[in-house]
Amino acid sequence: MPKKYLKKAQDIFKTGLDLDEAVRIAYVHQVYSLFARNLKDHFPEAGENEAVKAMYVAANRNRFDSMKQAGELVRLYRVFTDNGLRTVPLKGVLLSKMLYDDPTYRYATDIDLLIRHDDFDRAREILAEQGYTSNKEYVATEKQMEVYESKFHDYDFESKDGIKLELHWRVADIKAAEILTCDNADSTVSFFGQELPTYTPEEWLIYLAYHGVHHGYMWMKWLTDFDTLARHASVDRKAAMELAAEMGLDWALRASYAMAYLVSGGDENAV
Repeated sequence: MPKKYLKKAQDIFKTGLDLDEAVRIAYVHQVYSLFARNLKDHFPEAGENEAVKAMYVAANRNRFDSMKQAGELVRLYRVFTDNGLRTVPLKGVLLSKMLYDDPTYRYATDIDLLIRHDDFDRAREILAEQGYTSNKEYVATEKQMEVYESKFHDYDFESKDGIKLELHWRVADIKAAEILTCDNADSTVSFFGQELPTYTPEEWLIYLAYHGVHHGYMWMKWLTDFDTLARHASVDRKAAMELAAEMGLDWALRASYAMAYLVSGGDENAV
């Protein structure tokens, strides 16, 4: 936690904090695992609260779910690679590892994999062989698929063990916003003994900015992710802004910086 954020948290804690309400908000905004970790590290006395105790249990359950997803992510990446399919992991446990050096601090919802659109039919066959079922069988005809893909950019699957998976052929509902593609993942990251393709920190920052603004930052976890990466030593903020301008997405980056500044206690008039 940044020192200025910790100081602000300490001030709030001293003046009186409704922990029950804080825990409720943490659940709603899907940041309860990170909140639990910071409470344990910096405010151990909070553990006497019953709602906090229950959150610690939920956070441990999320850790197990996250590690289960991490293992499945590596396994599926190898299966797709062995079948000649290019796949790039998005968000999820990989992003948690990159941002927080721990794959379990983000809420584990599903595995996201980016594939080439032309590989989708084969990918669906492979997933079926691996015990996954599609949650969108209603897209049965070519016309239905055409209409669906004009509005959305992924298909949902679920394993027999209950692991949810989204296959993406682009990362944005808007076709023009091709921020990340399967073929421009030129960087790599080591993830539990497997080298996985990924993007530069600047590309990730732009994507997180676009994704957050596009969805109105309705969940705090998206702003937390953006703010964490924006402050990370690996990010060249000037280069990120120049790249965003080339993509026509500098507005999203500026808006996200302003949101993070405001939420962290910045001057509302300046924003």
